[in-house]
Amino acid sequence: MFNERLELRDGRMVIPNRGGLGLSLSEQAAAWTREPAVFGGGLR
Repeated sequence: MFNERLELRDGRMVIPNRGGLGLSLSEQAAAWTREPAVFGGGLR
């Protein structure tokens, strides 16, 4: 589902030191989405 491997340490998921959650969706998982998400700018 993700391009990166999920690392578990002591029963917890280790989050990479990158922007956001540090994970990116695989091409296959991205194809499952129906519409792009739009954040911000929706309320005025």
